[in-house]
Amino acid sequence: MATFEVEDDATHNPMRLGNSSPGPAAGSGAADAAKAVDLGDLEALEQLDAAAGGGSSGGGEPPADEGEALLSDPPENWHMATLFAFKTDDADLRRRAPLMFAGAAFMVIFQTLCIIGVAVGTMSPSCASNMQCNSGNYCFAGFNRCEACGYAFLNLGREVTADGDVLNDPNSDRFVGYNTTHAAEFCEEDGPNSYMRTAGQLPGTTMQLEPQKAAESWCAACVHTTDHGEARVVVDPFRIGLLMAEHITAMGLFDCITLIFASFFVAMGATSELQDIQIFELALLHSGTELHGRCRMSLVCLNFVRRWVFLPSLVTAVPTLVVLKGGDALNVCMNTVAVMFLTEVDEGLYAFGLSSAERSMVEDGGRTTVSCPEQKTLRSSKWTHALLIMVSILSPVIIGPPSAGSGISESTSLLILMLQAFVVFWMGGLAEATVANSAAGGTAAQTALAIARKTAASMAGVVMFLVLYAVAVFLA
Repeated sequence: MATFEVEDDATHNPMRLGNSSPGPAAGSGAADAAKAVDLGDLEALEQLDAAAGGGSSGGGEPPADEGEALLSDPPENWHMATLFAFKTDDADLRRRAPLMFAGAAFMVIFQTLCIIGVAVGTMSPSCASNMQCNSGNYCFAGFNRCEACGYAFLNLGREVTADGDVLNDPNSDRFVGYNTTHAAEFCEEDGPNSYMRTAGQLPGTTMQLEPQKAAESWCAACVHTTDHGEARVVVDPFRIGLLMAEHITAMGLFDCITLIFASFFVAMGATSELQDIQIFELALLHSGTELHGRCRMSLVCLNFVRRWVFLPSLVTAVPTLVVLKGGDALNVCMNTVAVMFLTEVDEGLYAFGLSSAERSMVEDGGRTTVSCPEQKTLRSSKWTHALLIMVSILSPVIIGPPSAGSGISESTSLLILMLQAFVVFWMGGLAEATVANSAAGGTAAQTALAIARKTAASMAGVVMFLVLYAVAVFLA
């Protein structure tokens, strides 16, 4: 997490900045006396600091509107090192800057693709046959993903009765069950309406890549014949909503305690990564003409993906894993650690890719000055995002899946589960924009413009996530 140190060239006191122009008498006397004072004598240091301040402003404290400018911690991540390489006077490091940017770009791309792969694999695990899918699922041929048996409309189509009730589609509010007669005819190999004769495509079914194979897999895993006095066909009703409800119901007291702790751990890790992103954004803002236009734009785009695509996807993965893979304490701990390791890649590449001398150069010269309003914004943003992230992780377990008659379909519920973290980061961005403009004394119009920019960035992040998710499903 980024912390700060104050810079003061006037008194060489690393804890203050602001009174850098002391009066001749006071400033000189404070500097001479400093040589004779033990650094451990805090009272004497406070007196010296007051003396230095008295010469410049006529009092011991600086004016309230001046504030204190701080320096961020020495940068110890690859992205800040890349930015420093583009601005440094060191010829060798500057020559390697484009290569370092390529490494940063590949790292962000692979981080994002990995976490989206986790999301896709959690929702629909990959498969080659029914044997790789859990009970109540079948291997959806063409997409090679395990699909719940209960979504029979994918093979049988959606049917509506004369009363307006819906068959085969549990996503509908009017769903009343399955047309088992139709299912029996469809799965009978030599029947006139068999999937063998219709190539797996019936009126009302959705487009499939390999409909006949998909139908064969569904019939084998999901349609059963029971014999209780007379033979009858049964369609396995298993679907994701039922799985979510079972996993949440099965959680005990210690499982819930573990989840609360895990949510706090994820919030700390995500806000630490967010602070690094925000410091990088400030460093870009303060770079002025040191960066060329195309270079600046490339770094801005990279930072955009980190904040608005990767981080929300990372936070989304935790509650998704809990409700779909199990919420027992072991699963919660292992899945949380498995997801959060992606945030450590940046520091790992920094330690591996640069020599000790280069790291020292970056840490000495790559620190960012943070003004008083910016400090206030960073502090507020950290706590706001941490609270919202914890709420987003715990809320799916507290609220649970939608109940029958709630008006929320299972597909809508899953979409909310996937996108709630994006809403959290959007809300955090709005709070950040409001605090930043208030601290800087901005007008209402400037605040509205900043909010609009955060909203546009968040929406673009959602669109990019959905596009990448769809690509990951189709390319499985």
